[in-house]
Amino acid sequence: MQYLSLGLQNPELSETNFTIAHFKMKSVDELIEGNSIESERYLWFLDIMMEACESLINYFPTDIWKNTIKFNIGLHKAAIEAIWSDERKFYSAELGKIVDEVLDE
Repeated sequence: MQYLSLGLQNPELSETNFTIAHFKMKSVDELIEGNSIESERYLWFLDIMMEACESLINYFPTDIWKNTIKFNIGLHKAAIEAIWSDERKFYSAELGKIVDEVLDE
């Protein structure tokens, strides 16, 4: 999967707070505004992760994979929480339900 390969090649993008610290940003807002190359890289990485999650739901709708999806979304919870109201329309109702569960935790 592209997401796994990108994560191994770009570990600085693997978790929201780690990304913020790595790029010496001050907040999630600074990260998601997209005013830098680093922000754009992170947002594209996040989109690729969400698309991977969508594929997993479509092809492997089991509890084990849903837990894997929740874990990965949890790594990026702060960023997803900041953009979810605008982005949710691009994803399935099933993924939306899982994201909402993670954001409510």
